[in-house]
Amino acid sequence: MGILITVLMIALYTGVGSAQANPSSSTDPQYENMWVKVWDGTLKSGESITSGDYLFRVICDEEVKVDVYMKKNFIGRVPLAPGESRKIGNMMILLEDVYNGSSCRMEIMKYERVRLWSPTSMIDVREGENVEDDIIAERVNQNQNEVVLRLHYNTYNISAGEFAEIESKRVYLDSINNGIATLIMYERSRPDLTLELNVTTEMMCKGVVKNVGGADAINISITYWIGDEEKTEMMNVFEPEQMFEFEEVIPHVQKPYPQEVQVGLYVRGYDPYGEVIEKSAVKSVEIPASLSLKKRVEYKNGVLNVVIELEDKKETVEGKLVDVPAPSFYPERFERYMKVDGDVTVQYQAYPTSETVPKTYVSPPAQFIIDGTHIVSSNECEFTVWGAMLTAHLSVVGKEIVLKVENIGNMEAKNVLIKDSLTGRSWEFDEVKDGVVLRYGVPWGVYEIPPVEVYYEDGAMKKTLSNSLRLKEKVVPDITEPISYIIMFVLMFLIPIVVSVWEVKRK
Repeated sequence: MGILITVLMIALYTGVGSAQANPSSSTDPQYENMWVKVWDGTLKSGESITSGDYLFRVICDEEVKVDVYMKKNFIGRVPLAPGESRKIGNMMILLEDVYNGSSCRMEIMKYERVRLWSPTSMIDVREGENVEDDIIAERVNQNQNEVVLRLHYNTYNISAGEFAEIESKRVYLDSINNGIATLIMYERSRPDLTLELNVTTEMMCKGVVKNVGGADAINISITYWIGDEEKTEMMNVFEPEQMFEFEEVIPHVQKPYPQEVQVGLYVRGYDPYGEVIEKSAVKSVEIPASLSLKKRVEYKNGVLNVVIELEDKKETVEGKLVDVPAPSFYPERFERYMKVDGDVTVQYQAYPTSETVPKTYVSPPAQFIIDGTHIVSSNECEFTVWGAMLTAHLSVVGKEIVLKVENIGNMEAKNVLIKDSLTGRSWEFDEVKDGVVLRYGVPWGVYEIPPVEVYYEDGAMKKTLSNSLRLKEKVVPDITEPISYIIMFVLMFLIPIVVSVWEVKRK
C-alpha cells in the first residue's frame, strides 16, 4: 500500500505520459523534479527522526500522530492513518503500518531536483532522416532554430537548448548548422556506488566512495570504523562522479604478540526511485608485535646449529620458546621457559636421527608462547646438507647381472670402490657424479647373489661403507639357454642309436 501511494505522489508531481506529445522543456535534460525517499524504518512511540531542517516525532496511542518541528520550532501535529501521507513544505511523511499500537513503519520523502538522465549518444540528422528507432526528423528549420521530430502520430517541436521527452528517451537539440541538426540522446539511469578500502604499511586506513553511475544517489549515509571507533557522514545528494574520501591513522597499543583490528566501510542510501542502496567493505589488519623472533640454522660436520634471536621493544615478557629444528634431526622439539627483556639469543644443536640425505631442508618457524594462547612466530629457515650418497640395485636381464649404482646426493662421490663377492670382481672410479651401470655374466646355475659392497668418500672426505647397500634379495639368472644346449647334445647321440635299432628290427 505504501509503495502504491509513493508512486501516485511521484506521478502527481512529475506527470504521467499519455498519447499526447510531451511539450519541450528548456531545463537541463539530465535533471528531474520528483519525490525521492530520504528515510524509511520503524519508530517506537516517542522516538523521532531528523531529515534536513525537519524533525518528526511519532506518538502511538489510539491513533498515530506526528509532531513536526522545523529548525527546533514546533510547527504542528499531523494525524495519520495506515497508508495515509501528508505533505509538509517540500517534505512528505507516509505511514505504512502500525504494530501493536506502540510502533509504526514510516517513509519520509522530499521533493527534489535530481540528476536522473545520462547522455548516451550525439546524432547529426538532416530533414527526413531517421534519428533513432522510429523517431524521424520531420523538419529542420534553421531560421527558427527549431527541429520537429515525429514518432508515429505524435510530433515534437524542439528549439535549440531545449529537449522533449519521447517515450523512454529525452532528445536535446544542441544546434543547427547548414541544415544539420545535432541532437543529444538521454536515457534514464541509476546511481552505482563503488567502495575502496586500503591499509598502508604506515598503518593508515584509506577509503573512497564514488558514484560511477549516471544518476544521483539520495540521502547517502557513509559510516567507517577502525576497531571500536566509528564515524558517519551524511550526504543529501551524491552526484555522478562525486567522491568521498577519508584517511585515518589506525590507533593501537603495542603488545608483545600480534593483534588484529577490523576496519570497515558501510554505505546506505536510496536511488531516485526509492530502492535501497547498501554496500560494505571490511578488512582485518594485523598490528605487529613488540616482541620479534629471528631464526637461522647452520649445518656443519653432521651437526645442525640453531640460533634464535629475540628482541622485545617494550616490556619484559615471560613465556615458552618452542622450536622444531627440521625433519630427521634430534631433538624433535626444543622447549625452554624464559624471560625476555631487550635482546636475548638462544642457541642449541641438533643431530641426525639416521643417515641424513644430502639435500635442502626447511626448518619451520620457532614460536614464543605467552599465557598459553598468544603466539609470536619467527621466520622459517632453509639449510643444505652437502655430500654424496650412493644407492645400489641388482637385477638380472637376460644372461647378465646388472648392477646400477646411483648418487642421490648433491656432490660427487670420490674414490669409489665396488666389490662383487660372487665373482670376486671389483671396480674403481675416481668419482661418480650421477651414477654407473655395470653388467657382467656368471656361470650357468641357480644362485642367491650375495650383497655388493660399495665404498666411497663423501663431501667431507670420510671413508664410508653404507650398510644399506648390502642387498638381501634372491636373484636367479636366466638358465633357459644352457638347458637347451644340454638337450641338443643328448639328442645328437640318441637319434643315430634309435635309427640303427629301427633298421635292425626291420631286416
